[in-house]
Amino acid sequence: MNSLGNGAQLPAVTPFTLTEFNYAYLIAAAPELKENHYLALTYQCLLYPKSTELRIATHATTVFCPIENWVASNVSKALVSRMINHEMMVKLAKVLQISDDTQKKRALELSSDQSDKRKALDAEVWRLVFYVMRDKPLLSNVDVRFQLNRFPNFTRIHGMPDLYIQLSLLCMRQPQTLKGLQSLFPKKNSQLIALFVCCALSSGMATVLTTTNPIEKTKPESLPVFTHKPARSRSFLRSLLDKLF
Repeated sequence: MNSLGNGAQLPAVTPFTLTEFNYAYLIAAAPELKENHYLALTYQCLLYPKSTELRIATHATTVFCPIENWVASNVSKALVSRMINHEMMVKLAKVLQISDDTQKKRALELSSDQSDKRKALDAEVWRLVFYVMRDKPLLSNVDVRFQLNRFPNFTRIHGMPDLYIQLSLLCMRQPQTLKGLQSLFPKKNSQLIALFVCCALSSGMATVLTTTNPIEKTKPESLPVFTHKPARSRSFLRSLLDKLF
């Protein structure tokens, strides 16, 4: 996850804050996000309350620490690309929970020279969602009202469109809706704006506001079923979807 372009460097202060509520809401509104198995597996790691280790092969590992908002990885760019593009590759991965006492030790072990390979998790998630979903239609039949809670550090999130700076400035002033932003930029690619919303929510930098029900289509499909251990209970997510939609 560290290798789609230049990484997003620490320090990061605010904990990573993708909540189960926002995840359930996002997947219901944009079920396309669950169709990429590598991205779905990454979401699984992000939702664990404690640190996790995503082990792809004997020496290819990514460590997620949401509470301290960092991720460390020695996975090559080529392997990440194969994981994104080939479903069968994801089946080689294992998710392991690790203790707070060992998470930083594991991160240091990923570097041959013991240098600190940790990067800001929220920025890395933003970049991952952008690169995986940049050519996919998202939020085509829905509207989403949301609040951007902090301004993305685009010096860490390399390769983003200039439009995203304008969108971030607007979203920091007051809550916005997807349709509202699209109407403000009628000459811009509407799907690029939809992808901005998905990146903001996935990274935990934004939260959904649910004063109205934005879902305009039929009841969404069920949430992703993960086959990797340890399994996570989805009863909360299911009940939440029943209430919302």
